[in-house]
Amino acid sequence: MVAFSKTHTWRFLASLVAGLAIVLSSVPVAAADGIDSQQTGTYLVQATDASTAKQHVVRVGGVAQKELPIINAVGAVLTTEQLAELGSLTGIRIYANADVAVDGKGKKSNKKKKKNEDEERREQDDDDSEDRDDDGYSSYTSTASWGSSQDMNSWGSQSYWGSSQNMNSWGSQSYGMSAEDVFEQAGDVVELTADFTRTTQANGFLDWSELARSMEAVDFEHPLTVSAPDVHALGIKGKGVTVAVIDTGLWWEASTMLSKSAKAFIDVTGQDLHDDPNGHGTHVSSIISSDRYAKNGVYEGIAPNAEIVVLRAFRADGSASYLDVIHAIDVAVANKDKYDIRVLNLSFSATPQSHYWDDPLNQAVMAAWQAGIVVVASAGNDGPDPMTVGVPGNVPYIITVGAMTDNYTPHEPTDDRLASFSSAGPTYEGFVKPDVIAPGGHIVSSMPFDSYISLSHPESMLDTERNFVMSGTSQAAAVVSGIVALMLQNDPDLTPDEVKCRLIASARPAINEQGALAYTIFQQGAGLVNALDAVNSSATQCANRGLDVARDLTGEQHFGGRANRDENGEYYLMDGNGERLEGDGYIWSRGYIWSQGYIWSQAYIWSQGYIWSQAYTWSQAYIWGRSVPWAEGAVFSSGLTETMCVNKWVEHE
Repeated sequence: MVAFSKTHTWRFLASLVAGLAIVLSSVPVAAADGIDSQQTGTYLVQATDASTAKQHVVRVGGVAQKELPIINAVGAVLTTEQLAELGSLTGIRIYANADVAVDGKGKKSNKKKKKNEDEERREQDDDDSEDRDDDGYSSYTSTASWGSSQDMNSWGSQSYWGSSQNMNSWGSQSYGMSAEDVFEQAGDVVELTADFTRTTQANGFLDWSELARSMEAVDFEHPLTVSAPDVHALGIKGKGVTVAVIDTGLWWEASTMLSKSAKAFIDVTGQDLHDDPNGHGTHVSSIISSDRYAKNGVYEGIAPNAEIVVLRAFRADGSASYLDVIHAIDVAVANKDKYDIRVLNLSFSATPQSHYWDDPLNQAVMAAWQAGIVVVASAGNDGPDPMTVGVPGNVPYIITVGAMTDNYTPHEPTDDRLASFSSAGPTYEGFVKPDVIAPGGHIVSSMPFDSYISLSHPESMLDTERNFVMSGTSQAAAVVSGIVALMLQNDPDLTPDEVKCRLIASARPAINEQGALAYTIFQQGAGLVNALDAVNSSATQCANRGLDVARDLTGEQHFGGRANRDENGEYYLMDGNGERLEGDGYIWSRGYIWSQGYIWSQAYIWSQGYIWSQAYTWSQAYIWGRSVPWAEGAVFSSGLTETMCVNKWVEHE
């Protein structure tokens, strides 16, 4: 544990510390004047365990919904009177439930436009999310059907081998319902809502349009950027490793489009839908483990033999509630042994509203890490400004991923750069984030042509009508989840901390012509991931030093990192004595050079080792020179109102 001398003690902000209390016995809740006492709302009620929380809810007359043992909580519908009564009890914490949602989704979309390989940058759309409070989930183990048992020549209700259709023609004339058809039938404007459904039926049969799309292929460059094919050549493709993906679902045709069926599909939204009307979940899952070959001869997925467990927590428009997302994490941990879940991919982000340990979603994420699951999360798409890493990427234990781009020249690494949208650290607790970066600019992956996102951004759908171009740290996180699967096949005994250590130790930071770091650690972390080096790494004890997830979860001890900010607004790292470290990209004056490319150095040596991975016991807060979002009141006292993004739409880079 690191101790700081009194002469280098961080500056305190007592009002912030006072504002961190969310135990409602000290912040009583009462019905406000003029508000109907019978007005109801949905809340997360936390106690010593989920059963006790449920008992308290029932005792005051509330309706208990989903139990969330992973954070000792229960979802509940309460009137304002019941809320006030619960708030008067000792040891009860109450969070207002709220929507978490995809950002950048348009309500309407124009007809599909003509595209080429170097498309113009896309316009950003924003949309509001809608609340949903469902309980329960459905599960099935996915199977694919290539026709009915009555007629094996049938590829669906409309297409038959015996028809006059020319089987040698795979052009647009042989397609059934094309993307163009969808837009034509919908008119100039396609209304996209939370109840959006795809035009292709999830009925287990493939029609001509779906079969034709399954034959199309394009080049996939991002696996080459991280040397994944080099690992595949060693016979390491993720076999025996299961990655759980909490997202919008998976394209029901995945068995054909990705040569991959989900090991299990669990829908916690209550909709019992085994498909992906949104498209984001399919895009992410395909990056992780598609078993198809791309046109350039590489696997489309980073870990093509890894299994996928689909945890659908987001609806068609990308919206979800905190309850649903936490429930999905709870289900993943509860079924860890049943499905051999070793990795959890979280490609979404929201603005922090508390210290990492007080956010209920982060508590669930830490519990998953403690259970032995390697958690990989996106940093967020709110860069390049500092302190923009979101929830749950601000959890110090997990692997948080930023994004880089090859600048549309995949075979010329000298012009690669950090993506301008990639969120940067440090966190409010002083931790360096992201931990690493991965390809996240103009990433090609599978997506239903009639999905919510593809209809919102038709210009990004490729002519194959099964491949879609998307940018963001969501895609970068998926790349890293695939690499983790490769690492775990190679060495199944690795712990989450050891996986994180080897990823960091094998990463390649960007350097300039002088051999100095091109970006600070607050922007690129340890650098660009490399699958081959990560698999071959033997590094140990270089991640999460000084942290204790068990004590963090019980509230016995919380932690801070080594970052600070001086009176001039520069961010810097401190050594074990609180002294400012110079050089090595440890100082950042908030500048960002995006027009220049850099080399990712395999030979770079950190003069201070991985000192930023060390933590110390948190005592009090310090002034960042700008107010923190939760400084003016109790954490979550006004509800979880920030939008969480499955993928905030950003222009391609």
